[in-house]
Amino acid sequence: QIALAEKNYEKAVSELNQANLANPYNHYRLAMAHKGLGDKQKAQEYCDKAANSNAVNNLAYAMIRHKAKKMMTSL
Repeated sequence: QIALAEKNYEKAVSELNQANLANPYNHYRLAMAHKGLGDKQKAQEYCDKAANSNAVNNLAYAMIRHKAKKMMTSL
């Protein structure tokens, strides 16, 4: 998250790929990192995963779904 905030997108992708990818918020963070790298296709892929996560009773999903869908429309 620090690398993402510092706009060090390559490091952010590397670190986030080691994170818990069952958490839809990490998919959203990966989408932001790929968007920062200019890779719209990967950003779209991760936004879709975040917005359409199949998580039951997942607070992270509830918090990120709207942001991910909004980001998908801007890509």
